[in-house]
Amino acid sequence: MKSSEKKRQGVALTVQKKRGMKWMATRILNLAFGEEFFCNGNRYRLTERGLAILDDNNNWNILQDNTLMQILSGKFPIKKIPWQPKAGEEYWMPSFVHNKVSTHFMQWDSRYERNKALACRTEEEAVKLHDWIIEQVKRYRGFVEE
Repeated sequence: MKSSEKKRQGVALTVQKKRGMKWMATRILNLAFGEEFFCNGNRYRLTERGLAILDDNNNWNILQDNTLMQILSGKFPIKKIPWQPKAGEEYWMPSFVHNKVSTHFMQWDSRYERNKALACRTEEEAVKLHDWIIEQVKRYRGFVEE
């Protein structure tokens, strides 16, 4: 077998693995691997190894039951957890003082809890949020007709 054929086979196998059940689950549920969500009062996340549940000791355990199939079938609805930055992680936030958006690098802790609804993953998200907030204020103040 020629090396080019081996390379093509390797690519095909990689794509096949990527298109497996767990990958399809991320697409069906509109989740990324590692993104957390609530379901039936528990906190879950989908990992490369399967569906993980957060236990009482804050440890993630891979489930071996049919919970994922129940979620995929719609029997157990999920509620996505809004994204918020982790300690030291970069995030964008609308600014109403100087520019439309600003970058924040800070230790995320309870002092900034009031800002969590404004934290965005990307600059584009922050600009959209800024424009949406301005539009809502204009409507509230009567500057825009309904």
